[in-house]
Amino acid sequence: MVNAIIDELKRPINIHRWRVLEAIDPDAYNLVKKINIVTQRLVDHNEHIRLQNLRIADKEHIYVDIRGVTKHLPGQETREERLYYDVLYKSKQRQLDNLKHEMYANEAQTAYFRGQVSILSKKMAALKKAYFDKMSKKNKKKAIGSNNKTSLLAITSSALPQPSERSSTTETYNDRQEGPNDQLIS
Repeated sequence: MVNAIIDELKRPINIHRWRVLEAIDPDAYNLVKKINIVTQRLVDHNEHIRLQNLRIADKEHIYVDIRGVTKHLPGQETREERLYYDVLYKSKQRQLDNLKHEMYANEAQTAYFRGQVSILSKKMAALKKAYFDKMSKKNKKKAIGSNNKTSLLAITSSALPQPSERSSTTETYNDRQEGPNDQLIS
C-alpha cells in the first residue's frame, strides 16, 4: 500500500479532475491538496522511521558485540586484586630493603670480628712464641745445671714442636683470614 501511495504522489492520477474541482469547489480542492500534503508527509515519515529502525538495528548489533567483548575483559574484581597485589608488592619491597640494610650491618660486624680474630691470633702467636722461648731458656738453664738430665731434656724438647714451626703455620692461617677491611679496623 505504501508503494501505491508513493507512485501516486510521483505521478498524480486524474489531475484534470482536480482542476475542475478547483473551479467548482475551492474548499474541496484545498482539502484534496491537504490530503496530498499529509500523504507526502506520511511517506516521508515512514521513510524516516525505516532509516531509524536500520540505525537502531546497527546500534543493537554493535552493542551486542561490545557486550560480548566486555564480558571477557577484566572487571572490578581484577582491579581489586591488582590493588591488593600492589600493596603486597610494596610491603615485600620494604621488607627486602630492611633485610638488605640488616645484611649490610651484619657484613660490617663480621668484618670487624674477623679483624679482631686476626689481631688476637697474632697476639696469641706472639705469646706462644714468647712462652716457648722462655721455656726453652729455662730448660737450657736446667740442662746446664745438671748433666744427667740434659739427655732427657733434649729428647723431650725434640719431641715437642718448635715455636717457630707453630707460629709460622698460625701466621699463614691468619694471613688467609685477613681481608682488606681488617687493615682499616687495625
